[in-house]
Amino acid sequence: MSIDYPPDEYQKHNRYFFHRKSFPSGASPETPTRSHISPRWLWNSVWRWFMINTFTPRWLRSRWSHPALGYAVAVLLQVVIVFAVSVLINVYPTFLFLENLVILVVMLIALGWGAGPSIFATIVGTVMLIFLIFPPHFSLAVSRTDDVIGVCFYVIVGLVVSVFASQTQRARHHAEALSRRLETIIEAIPDSLAIYDQQGKIIKLNKTARETVPAEQQSVPFMDFAHLPGSQTLSGEPQRLADLPLFRALRGEIVAGMEMRYHHIERLQDRFVSVSAAPLRGSDRTIEGAVTVTRDITARHRLEQRLQALEREAAERALRETTRLMDEFIGIAGHELRTPMTAIKGNVQLAKRQLSRAVKLPQAEQEEMMNILLSVDDLLDRAERQVRRQNRLVSDLMDVSRIHTGQMELRPEWCEVSALVREVVEEQVSLTPARTIDLELPFQGKVPVMADPDRLRQVVSNYLSNALKYSEADKEVLVSVEQINTQVRVSVRDEGPGLTPAQQQRIWERFYRAPGIEVKSGSGVGLGLGLHISQMIIEQLGGQVGIQSEPGKGSTFWFTLPIAEQEEE
Repeated sequence: MSIDYPPDEYQKHNRYFFHRKSFPSGASPETPTRSHISPRWLWNSVWRWFMINTFTPRWLRSRWSHPALGYAVAVLLQVVIVFAVSVLINVYPTFLFLENLVILVVMLIALGWGAGPSIFATIVGTVMLIFLIFPPHFSLAVSRTDDVIGVCFYVIVGLVVSVFASQTQRARHHAEALSRRLETIIEAIPDSLAIYDQQGKIIKLNKTARETVPAEQQSVPFMDFAHLPGSQTLSGEPQRLADLPLFRALRGEIVAGMEMRYHHIERLQDRFVSVSAAPLRGSDRTIEGAVTVTRDITARHRLEQRLQALEREAAERALRETTRLMDEFIGIAGHELRTPMTAIKGNVQLAKRQLSRAVKLPQAEQEEMMNILLSVDDLLDRAERQVRRQNRLVSDLMDVSRIHTGQMELRPEWCEVSALVREVVEEQVSLTPARTIDLELPFQGKVPVMADPDRLRQVVSNYLSNALKYSEADKEVLVSVEQINTQVRVSVRDEGPGLTPAQQQRIWERFYRAPGIEVKSGSGVGLGLGLHISQMIIEQLGGQVGIQSEPGKGSTFWFTLPIAEQEEE
């Protein structure tokens, strides 16, 4: 176990030694001045320095990893070596390498346990040499000058060796720790990571790469391959060796996310991968190898393929549905436009025959002449109604086109809703005198709004014609106008078949006609445009549309518009 404080912690514990030169007068608030240095603070600083510079060898077991062991070994080795030197001097009086053996012990302690124990070993060795080796023996006094110089030399060399050997070993331990961390990170990467030398030979693979890279490729340099087995472009063509990310990285390129197809011989399905690569450079910036990271994107690619297939299928279904709707619309539009033309043609032909007959009558038959003219007038009225119907169908088509091309223009002006609704109801009553249409105006006074009067009449007429068309001839239709806070609400209620919630969601769509709902009175099923046009008009005027309906209980179509303040004249 290594007792290594991080650099910032070491600097914090020894900030006086680090900052004293920068703040000689004690200007820094965190740096104690000379007058504030206490023996306790000095002792704590020395103690921390020794702890920071103390570690244990990696080969020791954890129970022997306490830092105190280094100091114990330093004392023991110095005592042993000094006694050994003393024995050598007695046996060989001319022995000249006294301090060298003791310094050797200091170096061993510095390499094994750090600068703290080695400096402590230097101090112990100095005391032992003075006490046992240099005369007078068994005394801490040194009588000869050359012995004093030898002791000083030993102390200086011991301190220098302690610091440098400790720093070297500390750097080695730090490099080993970084190497272990890097090894852990590499192994934990879920993607395949490979490191290559200059020849493209694999130096290292992480766990994922070892499981995916074929065994024959792990020992043979890539330079020896004519092409990488199984490597293909996304389109399925063989991948050139020079275009692979590894070889581009060995040429100095940085490759990010190059997608490839890989055909595995032992697998039925191809794998799709995304490969990134970068060169590895030495201290002189020359390329020494490359590193590649390969991510398996097969699942993503399969998902993209499925999504594309679903999109194509959805587009085909939408095209088929659009074609069906278009064919259905063309059929209905043709029928709806042809029906008025047939009626117009028939009425005009009948009127022509009646007129031809009237011309041939003698002048005495005035009464029969009047009957013929009345019949012609009735036929022309019918033709005029069919013309109006056809004009309305064509207008609906043109309105839809204008709405969805943004060319529909509204001319808002101040208008009174109650009077406008009354006009539409009276007009409809005159056209269908057999139907009962009730109008409810539960309040007195005017309800002004800013709207296009013609378009607002069109909306009310659409609501009312739908109610009449899809309800029995003997059922009444109720039209009401009411004021709700700052809005006016116009509603049209019928006693028709009603709509389901699903049909209510789609009733405002263009060309939509609720399935199973039959026309009860009037003629023609319509193009399915009236409600859609009504919604667009009301929303452009700042209002809202809605429906309340239950199957078998009829429907109420309504719209609201904000009430406008009438300008004073």
